[in-house]
Amino acid sequence: MATGQSVIERSLRLINALGTGESVTGQMQTDTLEALNDMLESWTGTASAIAWATTLTLPVSYEDAVVYNLAVRLAPEFNREAPPTIQAIAVERLAAIRAVKLALT
Repeated sequence: MATGQSVIERSLRLINALGTGESVTGQMQTDTLEALNDMLESWTGTASAIAWATTLTLPVSYEDAVVYNLAVRLAPEFNREAPPTIQAIAVERLAAIRAVKLALT
């Protein structure tokens, strides 16, 4: 199962903003967690309160939607560009979530 931390760190690795074995610390943690919650809120229309250690119980394809879309969202903040393959997976996975109208809480 993923946590807020693992989702964020995986997203940052996808855009090469975090190296293998590195962890998010300090202000970076606050900023990325805020971005995660803002993204989930924009998807659901309700405030999200995912904390750093919150366990997210989602099917793998939904977890991928969160990770890949967060990578796309974070890329400009870290002066990175999300590769086209990352962007395509993000769009595909979000479409799957919207198709079943999954409510993320």
